Amino acid sequence: MKTTMELSEQKSLLKEMPAVDRIIFSSDILKVDDRRRNRFRNPQNVNVNWISTLFAPLLEKHYPDLPVSSVYGDENLTTAPRARAYADLGLPLESASWAQIYEGQTAFEALSSLLNGVYDGSLVILYECPPYLLRYLNERQIPFIDFSIHPVRFLKDYLFGIRSNVASIQEKVQALQLPDESIRTAARVSRARTRRILPDDRYREGSAIFFGQIEIDSSIIYDGKVAGMYELKSALEMLASTHEEVFFKAHPHTGNLAEQRKLAESIRGCKSIEINAYDALGCDAFSTVGSLSSGTLHEARYFNKKGITRFLPSISPFDMETHPCPYVPVFHTPLFQEFWDHILNSGSDYIAPYTDNFLGDSPMKFMINMKWGR
Repeated sequence: MKTTMELSEQKSLLKEMPAVDRIIFSSDILKVDDRRRNRFRNPQNVNVNWISTLFAPLLEKHYPDLPVSSVYGDENLTTAPRARAYADLGLPLESASWAQIYEGQTAFEALSSLLNGVYDGSLVILYECPPYLLRYLNERQIPFIDFSIHPVRFLKDYLFGIRSNVASIQEKVQALQLPDESIRTAARVSRARTRRILPDDRYREGSAIFFGQIEIDSSIIYDGKVAGMYELKSALEMLASTHEEVFFKAHPHTGNLAEQRKLAESIRGCKSIEINAYDALGCDAFSTVGSLSSGTLHEARYFNKKGITRFLPSISPFDMETHPCPYVPVFHTPLFQEFWDHILNSGSDYIAPYTDNFLGDSPMKFMINMKWGR
């Protein structure tokens, strides 16, 4: 039996960009967030609107004769694909149901029938495309370019993560990748700052720090379930069994902060702390960094952390070494016409745009209007 990885996130299936007759912006059309009052509405709409506003004018200029539209999955609400999918499968419209079908193994044929014709003939520009949709697009050889916010967030600005199932596009994006050494240099500067402001003896040498996550997120889906308090408790207990002290650092945007902290404090040898994430990574006293699946684990490698423990056995889509189709870290180049002309034109050389820094140092932080870390 093929694994979820082989089914839904195979390496590039298309050698070159095929001819298309339309451009579609989309995302996970089936996501359900129990924290939302109206579950018929797709919580990813805000991200689809973001990338379409940002990139549609550039694609319209490259493909002047092609129509551009967005697929949210909640058009007409109760008769839309997301509502019909859950109704046809006999599943309630809730996060637990979303987790069951997210990975692309459960009820995939039924989902495929609902998606037939939705993306045909298009180039699909995505935000955080889920495994079931990646599998669908790959099997039907529909070209896509998938964007995310890369987990490296201690630079002067956030990075795009970009991947595609078109080999020529993926290769060109990889050539524009922010060099790993540049990220390591920035991490070294961050560590040096921490050494100036954080006393050496504040935490016991050889301690572990565990990074919490928000309670509804695709990154904590594994084996058809959303990892919750039980998995958090098990992970903290495992760390506490091998370390004299374990410190729990909650996610800044979690909705059940008090519950998570209370759980952490109930475990012997475990304490809840308030600390900047990058000061925690820069602190030599923390020999082990753990989490269910936080992107902070990806960042930890740049801070020379040897003990990095991921408690969910899924593979991070940002891992360039182990993932079959990883997101590539790229700075601001997708904001410019030259990027799109380069990746979509066969054999064209990349011409760096003249920017003169008119966007400032951090246009991504300005647009996203959310802060992580520093």
